[in-house]
Amino acid sequence: MSESFSGPVDPPQVPSSAPSTNPDAMYVARFGKELDAWLDVWKQSAADHAVAVALAASRADKGQALAEERMDTAKALADERGDTDLKVRTDAVAVRLALSNAREDTDRATEVALRTALHAAYIDTTQKSLDRALTRLNVFTGAITAVTAIYTTMLGLSYSLPTATDADGIPLDYSAFVPVIFLGGALLLVTIYAALFRKHREARILLPAVSNGQMVDERLITFMDWCFAGILARRWALHGGILSFALGLATLPMAFVDVNGIFKGVTCALGVAGVVAVCVASAKRDKDSDQPSGGIPDLPEDEQQDTAQVQESGNVDGAQSLSPGAPRQDQATG
Repeated sequence: MSESFSGPVDPPQVPSSAPSTNPDAMYVARFGKELDAWLDVWKQSAADHAVAVALAASRADKGQALAEERMDTAKALADERGDTDLKVRTDAVAVRLALSNAREDTDRATEVALRTALHAAYIDTTQKSLDRALTRLNVFTGAITAVTAIYTTMLGLSYSLPTATDADGIPLDYSAFVPVIFLGGALLLVTIYAALFRKHREARILLPAVSNGQMVDERLITFMDWCFAGILARRWALHGGILSFALGLATLPMAFVDVNGIFKGVTCALGVAGVVAVCVASAKRDKDSDQPSGGIPDLPEDEQQDTAQVQESGNVDGAQSLSPGAPRQDQATG
């Protein structure tokens, strides 16, 4: 901020030169004093102006410094407020992310625990199913044995051999052997179902490496199929044995009632044909329903290639491997 300095009032009108003739001392003294007074006034005005300019400059500098300080303070406050808002938003996002991760971890842990419980329940149910199958088979065999014992006792009471007191006795009619044929056939078929083993090797992956959630289910299904293979094998013999046992119970009265011999023969022949037909039909249906098993289905492409290569090399020498993901030559009843 600058101001123009105009100085004091107009200087006195001093002649530019003294008169050429007869200079007057009063004339010189008069104008010299006025000039000196004017110079003093001019010096004072110049000093006052300098002081005013200095004060104005100082005031302007202080105002500018104050304005800059205010701007710096406002900027610092704005930056601090922005940093605080950013930190609050960042903390909020971090909290939401942590909650989401914790929720996902909880859900995942719950799902894993549920799948583990279901997995254990399936395995336990499979084991109990094997026990129940053997128990039912024992009950069925015991029923055949009990019926056979009762029938033998009834035959002993109804028929007799010739003795000293009874020369003729009560001869045994051939129709008494019809129930024996069916009961004996039922016992034979049940024995075939339960006790007949044959060598059967099948390339299966019993412990594949778990690469996704589906592999866990496939591994469980493979285990269950392997466990139930012994029960479901030779179902035709069990079906035929049940029918034969039912026909044996139906033909029990033949030995104790008077029935036409042709009817007895036709009944026996039809019964035997029915048992054979059921066995053949059941065996054909089982053969059509059984799918060739070469391992776990729906494997990833790379795992399928690795499995095929290992199976090809493993089938040559019949080597067995218990490592996860390696094919195993499974010895099963079939």
